[in-house]
Amino acid sequence: MFLPEWAPQDPKRAAEIALRAEDSARRRAGLALVLPEYAKRDPAQTEAWLRELAAAPENAQTSGDLAFLTALARARFALGHTDEARRTAATAMSLGKLFAAKRDKEKPVYSFDGASELHDLAQSWGEFQPDDLAAFSSLASTPDESVRLFLMAAAVRGALRHRPGYREPI
Repeated sequence: MFLPEWAPQDPKRAAEIALRAEDSARRRAGLALVLPEYAKRDPAQTEAWLRELAAAPENAQTSGDLAFLTALARARFALGHTDEARRTAATAMSLGKLFAAKRDKEKPVYSFDGASELHDLAQSWGEFQPDDLAAFSSLASTPDESVRLFLMAAAVRGALRHRPGYREPI
């Protein structure tokens, strides 16, 4: 999805694109991705959409649901709803662990279904909660050490990316 890149330039248009998605999970995820930028334009509508998204079904089972929960956690962090963001992150992590448990250990850790979404979730936690990575470490605990390290590296990167002077590795 290009919505996070488009949202700063034209949040209204990005929201319209998100709302046109036929798949409900993609529509919810797209809208959640746009909310932080849309809040600068229309805080009241942003809060209304946030309430609507929070009322979404809680029987998350698919990678689309994981993408939505990850985007919603990020939006909640960005909008300053830290407690709700942490709860959403915990729900997303629980679902993600189910995908991670099914991963083929012969393939790279980043290739299992849901890995990208969990990586994004970890980066968001690191970005918005850089002083509480211990809580994320506990949340990301899993018997699969490779998955845990993959997520912790993403969380640390998220924390570092927003510090003055940080440069992406080449």
